Amino acid sequence: MLNLVVLSKSRLSIFINNFMFMRIVFNFVSVLYFIWSLTILSFIFRGKIVFGQGVGDILFLLLLFMLQIIFGYVFFLNIKNRVTLPIVIVVTILLIVFVLLFTLKMTIYRGMEYPWNGNFFFE
Repeated sequence: MLNLVVLSKSRLSIFINNFMFMRIVFNFVSVLYFIWSLTILSFIFRGKIVFGQGVGDILFLLLLFMLQIIFGYVFFLNIKNRVTLPIVIVVTILLIVFVLLFTLKMTIYRGMEYPWNGNFFFE
């Protein structure tokens, strides 16, 4: 009987350690996302980065701004310990996916208005 109690406490401690690790990973990824998105937004407003859609770039600008607000809200909920582990995992994966998709859309998959010319910055 004593072994079962010790086993369950060790599983609980492993779960708590994994959960704390995922919170740290989420906080790190969130901070990197905010730095990346602020950099991208500043380059968009300077005209250095385009999505190749002409006026349709406003859609991507609004999407990037809305995602920053949503992920910022989840980030502050995470700091206050009001987020569960599945939400932390899903949001971390979504952050990574959105960064990859936006980066691809700014580079290789630019639209027809300003096609990809091999440079990251628009010239």
